[in-house]
Amino acid sequence: MKIGFDFDGVWADTHVLKPIVAKKLFGVDIVGPFSRENVVGKYLTLEQYDETKHQVYYGNYPIEPIKDAPFYTTLLEQDEHELKVITSRSGSLLPVVHAMFAEHGLLIEAVGVGYKVSKIEACRGLDVFIDDDLDKLVPLIGMVPHLLLFSQPENRHEREPEAVTRVDSWYDVYQYIRYEI
Repeated sequence: MKIGFDFDGVWADTHVLKPIVAKKLFGVDIVGPFSRENVVGKYLTLEQYDETKHQVYYGNYPIEPIKDAPFYTTLLEQDEHELKVITSRSGSLLPVVHAMFAEHGLLIEAVGVGYKVSKIEACRGLDVFIDDDLDKLVPLIGMVPHLLLFSQPENRHEREPEAVTRVDSWYDVYQYIRYEI
């Protein structure tokens, strides 16, 4: 099976860094999820929100994997699935992706589509795609048979369409792929 997944928020835990970076840059203590709806106008301007995200992705902050992501991606590889990361990171940001995988003994292809660029072309031919951004999944309905929304505090308020299945962990991802498909 061909399985694609996003990097930030699905494999790499960049969500925990955003409030830390906002505090460092702008001196604000953000309560609740670091979502545009919760943050802009209440804690940060739109420009500050975008700058915080930019610093998380382009800065030199240590990024940890999402809980159990290395373990379950290794299991998926052992089960002989073809894995591919499809991320908005591109150019000089792709080596971060490769380095994190190498750190965990994984050789996973990474395709960088660029910031605010559709993932449609990169997802052609996949059986499963996992992202924490519902806006990236909706255009794939009807094209990728199994779409998984990886739950994060920032997307818990969103209602996923019937064609999208919400998962709360890498354990859930693995169980879905192993037993539901």
